[in-house]
Amino acid sequence: MRRRGAPLGEHRVRAPGTLKAGKAHVEATLMEMRPSGIVLLPIVHAVEHRNITLVED
Repeated sequence: MRRRGAPLGEHRVRAPGTLKAGKAHVEATLMEMRPSGIVLLPIVHAVEHRNITLVED
């Protein structure tokens, strides 16, 4: 299965059988784990949502 119509090109899914062809909504989050005392705190730098279409190979 691959994603079509992405501005950065097509991307292949490495786990076949886990997704079905059709429309999908995806979210990507860019995070940094910053030390604070003895724990790491997640710091969100960017979040993006996209509607994509999954197609069979």
